[in-house]
Amino acid sequence: MSANKRPPARGWRSRKVQLLVAGLVITGGVSGAVAWALTDSPHKSAATPAPTPTPTGTPGDQYVAAVLRDFSSMSTVLISYLQTLRQWQTDKVDDTQMKAVCIGLLDDVAAAQQALAARQPFLPAPRAIYDYRASADLYGQAAQLTQNATAVPRGALRTQLQLAISRIQTLADRVFDQGAAELKPFVTPDHDYDSVQITRADELPSFPASKLAAGPPLTDVGAAPTPHPYQTTRPEQSAADWVKVATAAHIPTDKDTEAAIDAGTVATLRTDTIAFAGASEKLHSTPDPTGERTVNTRIQLALLIDAEATQMGQAATLVPAAQHDNFLHVAQALSLIADRMWDERLGQRDSSYPTSLLTIQSQQPSEAPSAK
Repeated sequence: MSANKRPPARGWRSRKVQLLVAGLVITGGVSGAVAWALTDSPHKSAATPAPTPTPTGTPGDQYVAAVLRDFSSMSTVLISYLQTLRQWQTDKVDDTQMKAVCIGLLDDVAAAQQALAARQPFLPAPRAIYDYRASADLYGQAAQLTQNATAVPRGALRTQLQLAISRIQTLADRVFDQGAAELKPFVTPDHDYDSVQITRADELPSFPASKLAAGPPLTDVGAAPTPHPYQTTRPEQSAADWVKVATAAHIPTDKDTEAAIDAGTVATLRTDTIAFAGASEKLHSTPDPTGERTVNTRIQLALLIDAEATQMGQAATLVPAAQHDNFLHVAQALSLIADRMWDERLGQRDSSYPTSLLTIQSQQPSEAPSAK
């Protein structure tokens, strides 16, 4: 295992874990796990700074408050980004404005990444911090893809890129939820909000059901438009039987997928996209390994992230030549994120991509030195 590889997602689970924050369904509101987690009231405007979480209660409460402070730089900027993204997707906002909002969000993602990288794991649930870091990385790649897509001419490809942005943003939300699920047994239960309908988010998004499924010129995975509502309880099976199901899904190897992304081998990328999405659905329909619900969910999400990596590998072959490397880097970064969420019982996925692909650089121009 390389020095850059994160610990495998195994062995640190508690039964009957539940989501900590995301899953607020607000009519007419803006989705986003971090946005809701950092906002004290769903009625706050995007211009209202999110409150600083106050550590209370258990050590788990204190740890959650500290993590939310790490994300706090993204709070109102993320809400503004999501609102602008919706308008841009319907041509109500131009590319220049969309790009400017992306630059602001990317700067704040960079700050969140630095804060999360410095935070030590919470010993009773050490996997949680890696989920939160992966979530921040995904928010960064969604914003980076948005910025890249503003340079793609209007047409079928651009429309598909806009859908891909929403899918990656959704996956970032769900991975954030995974960190919350890891910590749930160690925190004080959340209070209820008045006059707000609260439901748990689906652990595994169904993109066809939410009208975010890919289409030409990217690969339509052909999944049935069936929602995946949150299941309060799920059946369980032995870890060995769970591994057998995953093995039978014929998940593409990391090396073959990386080679296809790097070479732009479209036929392989299309096949892999369908395979990753199908394997995710298969694991969702199978019982969880005993006491490890979050493991099964995490692998399902990792497979969907891999599917997006192969979609972006295809996109890199279709965008204007000047944009090829930008899209290739997003594809590689998504593949790296997915590999770092893997479980070693399913075999090694040791990405050869450098971790520097995930580091969001400040987008603001540095100040010129003052004249003496």
